[in-house]
Amino acid sequence: LNLIPSGLSDVIVSSRILHASTLFDEEHKGRLFTIFRDPIERAVSTFYYLRNAEWERNYRPEFKTMSLLEYAALPDTSSNWMVRWLTGKNADPDLTKDDLEFCKALLRR
Repeated sequence: LNLIPSGLSDVIVSSRILHASTLFDEEHKGRLFTIFRDPIERAVSTFYYLRNAEWERNYRPEFKTMSLLEYAALPDTSSNWMVRWLTGKNADPDLTKDDLEFCKALLRR
């Protein structure tokens, strides 16, 4: 596509930082800003959303009668969501300290 070298775009908006970063190179650098949501607020919001979001692939009918503590204790409840998102390891059960360090370095760039 050569979108960045073409000069046709002044702004790129994406929730997929790793994918968007591939658009840039040493000759065509970008600037990034981000807004982080509190991880506890995000997890609580996800729980209440999934209680009613029948159209979501993560929806389960039992969420309607489950408490927040029960939801948090489920083995498939997301942990370290931001590290998983930034590393692309959404389905990987194990994260390492190197993954965390990668994310911290990525955000410092």
